[in-house]
Amino acid sequence: MRSSILLGAFLAIGATAPAAAQMSAEWQRCSRSDVNPDDGIAACSALIDGGREQGKNLSIAHFNRGNGWSAKNNPERAAADFSETIRLDPSNAAAYHNRAAALQAGNQLGPALADYDHAIRLSPDYANAYGNRGLLRLALGRYDDAIADFEQVIRLDPKNIFGLVNRGIAARAKGELDRALADFDRAVTLDRGNAQPYFERAAIRQSRGQTDLAIADLAEVIRIQPNRVETWVNRGVLFYAKGEYDRALADFNQALSINPNRANVYNNRGAIHLARGRLDDAITDFDKEISINPNDPIAYTNRARAWVAKGDHDRAIADAGEIIRLDPNNAFAFSLRGSSRHLKGDYDGAIADYDSAIATDPKIAEVYGNRGRAWRAKQQLDRAVTDFDKAIELDAKSAEAFNSRAWTHYLAGRTTEALADANKALELDPKNAYALDTRGQIFAKLGQRDKAIADFRKAVEIDPKLEDSRAALRKLQAAN
Repeated sequence: MRSSILLGAFLAIGATAPAAAQMSAEWQRCSRSDVNPDDGIAACSALIDGGREQGKNLSIAHFNRGNGWSAKNNPERAAADFSETIRLDPSNAAAYHNRAAALQAGNQLGPALADYDHAIRLSPDYANAYGNRGLLRLALGRYDDAIADFEQVIRLDPKNIFGLVNRGIAARAKGELDRALADFDRAVTLDRGNAQPYFERAAIRQSRGQTDLAIADLAEVIRIQPNRVETWVNRGVLFYAKGEYDRALADFNQALSINPNRANVYNNRGAIHLARGRLDDAITDFDKEISINPNDPIAYTNRARAWVAKGDHDRAIADAGEIIRLDPNNAFAFSLRGSSRHLKGDYDGAIADYDSAIATDPKIAEVYGNRGRAWRAKQQLDRAVTDFDKAIELDAKSAEAFNSRAWTHYLAGRTTEALADANKALELDPKNAYALDTRGQIFAKLGQRDKAIADFRKAVEIDPKLEDSRAALRKLQAAN
């Protein structure tokens, strides 16, 4: 949620002609090059090539033609005309300013900065030059210098919204959020019909967890600029974060009605469908996102999660492979592919992927837990316990890790250790049906029939689909 506004870039400033020349139709057309560039450039060229104009008049013709080239997004030819203006009239601050804008558009940032400096030396109260130099310094990460420029804009015009908003953006980039917020508040107070201060303030409020206030600011942006796509997208993201899926969906739909090819919106809408279990709708949206941006690893990640939820592990594996191709150090992708391979019974392939995930990021407890379960499936119980130990070291509140280690100890015949881990899992999560099943099995092995029956009953109450507990309960009741 960040953008900045521009003031004065490529602005044609102060073009005049002698009184006699002002009467000619050719000069009138030339002077309007910035708003009617094709006709203006032709008129200016006729004046330049005609050989009648000299000195100041010739410099003005080049200046106006430069503005025409700028309007046509031809910064190289614009800069050439402004250079000719400067040669003919070295005191023309506007020519330095406009050449700076053209050079900046052509990515010649050093020379552009030098021209803004020169324009300001020639005209110390040149607000547009300070403003555009500030934007360039902001883009270069020179935040203090940018703030100094925007302060000059504000000095010249204390109610200048551009100066306040961009000073706030620079302060935010420095991490000075209170200072930035003060500028955005001031801008909103000065002009409640300007969308940008609301938009920028929403970003700070979002970063501070003030979701409702951020949503209120974005509503103001929508009031002022109802067709600004990014605002609908950003508000939709905030509604999604609040769990208000209907409102988020409405905002994403509105964004797509404005721009059906807007990147990331299908991804966001698909995430809502995925959260609601509407897997086919989610996949359709992720497909569309990938068609718009085939190099977006997030879209492949979300689609892979949808394939996993549908039980289509081959397609999940394929999508995880695409994520890894795009981002070879994506630990989540290796873990996801490993999980799908695991569920397909390819334990060696799963372990290889878990190894890669751990090599990329050795601090993810879940990956050690998953690799431990793969080792256990291969009957390598000691290696499994080692991985569960590491998972618990990284996340001592993981009931799943304690339960997995408990079951592994149980399989290895270590009932004392198994019972301690099962108890710990249930201490962390008393309604964990799998941990209740594990402890029930341990109690049954220890001959503590009543305790085993109690655990199996509770497990089935929590998860009626837990067939292992149901079968064990029937067996114990039949033996009575």
